[in-house]
Amino acid sequence: MPMPVAPRRLSDRHLFAQVLYENPELCRQVLERVLRLCIGSVEFTADQAELYPPERRAVRCKAQAQDSQASFYVEMRMDPEGDAARRMRFCHSRFDQEFSEQGCTPEEAPRVFNVFFCLADPFGFGRPVYTFRRMCDEDASVSFGDGQLDIVLAADGNLSLAPGPVASLLAYFKTGEVDGCDGLVVHLDKAAEAVRTTRSWNESVRRYEEDRAFSQSQAWESGMQAGRELERAELLDRLVEEGLIALEEARRCRTGESSAALALAPALGAVS
Repeated sequence: MPMPVAPRRLSDRHLFAQVLYENPELCRQVLERVLRLCIGSVEFTADQAELYPPERRAVRCKAQAQDSQASFYVEMRMDPEGDAARRMRFCHSRFDQEFSEQGCTPEEAPRVFNVFFCLADPFGFGRPVYTFRRMCDEDASVSFGDGQLDIVLAADGNLSLAPGPVASLLAYFKTGEVDGCDGLVVHLDKAAEAVRTTRSWNESVRRYEEDRAFSQSQAWESGMQAGRELERAELLDRLVEEGLIALEEARRCRTGESSAALALAPALGAVS
């Protein structure tokens, strides 16, 4: 009996990361297309395991870009949750920490590129591409030259404003429809299909999502319990203040030795 195929598009962050991880040449071509730079062979910084860890929401790699070494962080964002700009800042800080631990001086640190593919425009201006460099407020012609560049690509932006190859890639991420004239999109779709039909990958992602959902439900229940305990403590304090119960009775309620005092809650107009 054939295994059912998970209904995921390449815009799914787990599938996206696994496809790029398994296919460094496709990753290189994606980077070349969106950055419009000549990129050398890609080397991933993750452990060389068969499956890319599903808890990692992006791929990190290094490669020769133009004439110097560079590091790349490539992430697929499926919804507009969180602050893209601050996440990019966090990614840069992680790279800087690693460079420092490797003994790099500031002058030796390689260039860093953050590339975020977003299904929803995180800035809301309708552009398909946003490129950010640090600039001087007083004179925009002054180049800061810190070796950092951030690029955000929004699949729901006005794709007519993007270069044709970039627009084709974003359209594929948005709709899942393959443009047979775009070789990169064709190969990405074939690679995605190969991953989608891999049992071990499907099971890995399923376990991760189930564990994450369980953790979230536990956190929610813990928060609800904490809220109930706080409400009870505040109620007991009010009952003591109003002289309706003695301090010792409130203590016994807090420790679970008694709950009789809580029956007096309606006297305060409270709901237990």
